[in-house]
Amino acid sequence: FPRWGAVFLALTSLTMFANVISLSPGKLQIKTAGAWLAANVTNSSRVFVDDQRITYYAGWKYRHEKAEAFDSAKLAQALANNEFDMLVLSAPQKDLAISTWIKANHLQVVQRFANSAGDAVIVITPATNQPTEVVR
Repeated sequence: FPRWGAVFLALTSLTMFANVISLSPGKLQIKTAGAWLAANVTNSSRVFVDDQRITYYAGWKYRHEKAEAFDSAKLAQALANNEFDMLVLSAPQKDLAISTWIKANHLQVVQRFANSAGDAVIVITPATNQPTEVVR
């Protein structure tokens, strides 16, 4: 069908551009949080990060083990045992449990990086224990 050649060419071009061009808000908050961590944190071993993309943008060593998803009980226990000085959590716009958990555990939000859709990366420290490696 030679007459349909232009239509097929247009459809394949449209499909190609749909796979390349994104109209979503993007993940700018992940890049910004990574850059902030790289500039402000010197001891990455004392920081819990739930998204490996953030550590990539911070320029930190890649951890081969998969980071566990946000588990409030395990993180609260780790904070009580003084395993971490800082938590970096990815929070979708719809997730209000993290905000409630922060208040319930008397934690302090140091930085919040959000995109236009409301998804955020939250940097948290214990309110009573300010980490020494953060430069303000």
